[in-house]
Amino acid sequence: MEQLKGIKEITNYYPAQSGEKLRQGGRPRSECTLTRLDPQQEQIFRTLQLGRFLAG
Repeated sequence: MEQLKGIKEITNYYPAQSGEKLRQGGRPRSECTLTRLDPQQEQIFRTLQLGRFLAG
């Protein structure tokens, strides 16, 4: 259970962009990522197929 508690999904939000210029009123871009997993956490993540619960 302690290993599972250490697995976190983080969402980063970035301003809406169109090329090099910012668009006013555009939808922000988001990027989801996991915290760094140690080998045991990676094995648990794969075995339990936790990727199916990720937002992205």
